[in-house]
Amino acid sequence: MKHIHLADRSKSHAIIDPCCGKGLAIKQIAEGLGVPQSWVYGVELDKERAEEARANMPEAQILGPASALGCQISGYSFSLAYVNPPFDTELGGGRREEQSFVMRATHLLGAKGVLVLVMPINKLLGNRNFVQYLDSYYEDIHVFRFPDGEDADGNVIRPYNEIALFARKRKIELPMEAVYERGDMHKRGWQWQNYMRCEDLPALGEVQPISWNGNRPSWDRELNVHAWPIEKGWRPGTFKKIAFTDDELIEVVENSPLARHLAEIRPREIPRPPLPLDKGHLGLILASGILDGVVESPFGPHVVRGSSTKVEYYNREASDSREDPETGAVTTRDVWSQRMVTIIRCVTEDGTIHTYSNAPKEEDKEEAIDS
Repeated sequence: MKHIHLADRSKSHAIIDPCCGKGLAIKQIAEGLGVPQSWVYGVELDKERAEEARANMPEAQILGPASALGCQISGYSFSLAYVNPPFDTELGGGRREEQSFVMRATHLLGAKGVLVLVMPINKLLGNRNFVQYLDSYYEDIHVFRFPDGEDADGNVIRPYNEIALFARKRKIELPMEAVYERGDMHKRGWQWQNYMRCEDLPALGEVQPISWNGNRPSWDRELNVHAWPIEKGWRPGTFKKIAFTDDELIEVVENSPLARHLAEIRPREIPRPPLPLDKGHLGLILASGILDGVVESPFGPHVVRGSSTKVEYYNREASDSREDPETGAVTTRDVWSQRMVTIIRCVTEDGTIHTYSNAPKEEDKEEAIDS
């Protein structure tokens, strides 16, 4: 624990890991600082890892399976937040998951609370929105690279070029227009992509350069390893889960009595009539379009298609002309009517197309259109 230590061991200190996994990292931090497990808080999304975290820290407060963004936790309660979230893009939010977790942790940290962030360097370097946020809410920011090599199990220590960022939360948020001059990250050019090399950063446990010339560290180094004191904190008054995880939500919806409304409704098959259809029945199902496609008959198969539409025509029978016997004036009454027209087309095996229709006479339709 070269970089963090308790400012006063006689005080209480609450620490949190919003993505604690199996709880091994926050447990090691708590043991190194001398923080009792009862003051350790963690949130884990995966059910199995959450159970392992409870087994590793039986006295700690572990919420899981739960999302840190789906929990209600009292703000400004914690002295330290260790944030090692998934290295991924936030679903639907447009940000990186690392930034979302840091924003959540910022609300939980008290004034002068210490943030320890682990993430790939290429997901922070050049991410202007994230760099601005860090400089706005944090000061005394220093970044270290993980040492190269393999751990005791043969796993690569730094497979994604991870860095460890240490920072202290400001008492008052720095305005965005001031971060370019006063922000630690902006002074070193972290807002520019490919401006900084991971190899130029000091490794964890090493001393920091005294100054930076742009993206290049000075040869002179600080005398001592830079360390952040952990100030006293308070237990959160509220620490509970308030939202379902995705897996829980799927299970709840599937077991809900309302789930039947989400089931696919298949169209019912048209039942076969108990008696043979009469001519009127055939005409009705033909006109409605229900009977179409290939039809078998005593005269061989044929393809039939029926349709119905409404047309306007000149009604000669209802139209008339009358002459007034007293004045000799002639009154003409023209009547246009509408009729349902059924058109049935049938294609026989030899390719002949037969059309049957009750459409009005062409001269009546033309006269109606002209009028």
